Amino acid sequence: MSTNPLAESDLTPRVVLQRLRTRRLGRAYEFLPACASTNDVARARAAAGAAEGFVIVADSQSAGRGRLGRSWHSPPGQNLYLSLLLRPALLARQVAPLTLLAGAALARTLAAAGVTPRLRWPNDLLVPEAGEFRKAAGILTEMATSGEEVRHVVVGIGLNVNGQEFFPDLAQGATSLRLALGHACDRAKLLVDFLAASLSMTISWSADPRWACRNGVAMPISVGCVASTRMGPRSKGSRPISTTAAPSWCATTRDVCIASPLAR
Repeated sequence: MSTNPLAESDLTPRVVLQRLRTRRLGRAYEFLPACASTNDVARARAAAGAAEGFVIVADSQSAGRGRLGRSWHSPPGQNLYLSLLLRPALLARQVAPLTLLAGAALARTLAAAGVTPRLRWPNDLLVPEAGEFRKAAGILTEMATSGEEVRHVVVGIGLNVNGQEFFPDLAQGATSLRLALGHACDRAKLLVDFLAASLSMTISWSADPRWACRNGVAMPISVGCVASTRMGPRSKGSRPISTTAAPSWCATTRDVCIASPLAR
């Protein structure tokens, strides 16, 4: 049994829908005490006709996964495991930026919570803890297509919120918001803040015509701004995505990406 008094109540529909600020994302909301994978549930709901904006959240997962099939430790009563269903009018080759946009929305959410996140391309969020940046969240984007057209996209998020212990093989590189900030965090607030940030990012993306296609992958060329100079080694072919004026984030086409606090 979880010792967290919020474990059984803080993510239920009654609690979340009262705090939701979006009109579309999250209005169709489902909470499960446990499941194998929220992405799998979202995919099944999509096949059954669930509308864009549907969100599934689980208190725990028995088969949570990340990029390249890596497992995601998903104990109950501690963290945030969610999947968001989108139905963008896109071709399959245009979907790649959605992972970056989800990461940017999550970086904005974590910055508002009080940490200084780094967004590591393509799907990791790092936060400072014990003098180094450690992984606090991962993103897994999966899609279904009909020919070249996208039928739906599922954006899965795993965020370490209040966990304080990790498996030995993860302990050195993993952390949580609680460890980084020194206090417990409100999972429902993080959820609704992420959905609000995601809506803002999606609208900006849809409205911005400035895109570049490199090697068949669509990349935004004006998303935020380069605000941190503490970038890792720049590999050949990597470049910052944005160069506008307000503090935001930057990304590269390699596995190096820095996110600094977002002002908007």
